[in-house]
Amino acid sequence: SQNSRLFAAFGVFSRHRPRCLTRRYWIGYAPCEAYMIKLVYIVRKRKDVSEKDFHEYWLKKHGPLVRSFAKAMRAKKYVQSHTVFEDAGKQIRATRPRMTETYDGITEVWWDTLEDFSSGGAIKESAEAARALLEDESKFIDFERSSIFLTEEHEIFDYTK
Repeated sequence: SQNSRLFAAFGVFSRHRPRCLTRRYWIGYAPCEAYMIKLVYIVRKRKDVSEKDFHEYWLKKHGPLVRSFAKAMRAKKYVQSHTVFEDAGKQIRATRPRMTETYDGITEVWWDTLEDFSSGGAIKESAEAARALLEDESKFIDFERSSIFLTEEHEIFDYTK
């Protein structure tokens, strides 16, 4: 694929892949724990979908649909974070310049490698998963007001461990 060629050009798929893709940012206190790639999808609901219906559909319908395609997509983990306590969120946003509109939630999907993400398993099954998920997302997500990108985690602290 075009992405595979692009990633290969940067040496991402070498057998001796770096522990972290973002080594250039590492300054000694926050190395990534493991080489995993994470897709972050910051979502806003469609304006014609109620807040209750959005959260219920996303959790009870879309989540299980993603799970059904996990192996075909080579995904290792999927997490939904639904926005709560909007009044408190408004107060926090008011302390930041020009930050007014909230998001309705965040989806995070993990893959072992960028190669797993870009290849997504068998071509036919991966294409079917992408088509079905996009079609389903169009029922409740406002694409123009949402954002999606790839990340690599650098844990600064975790006092839950």
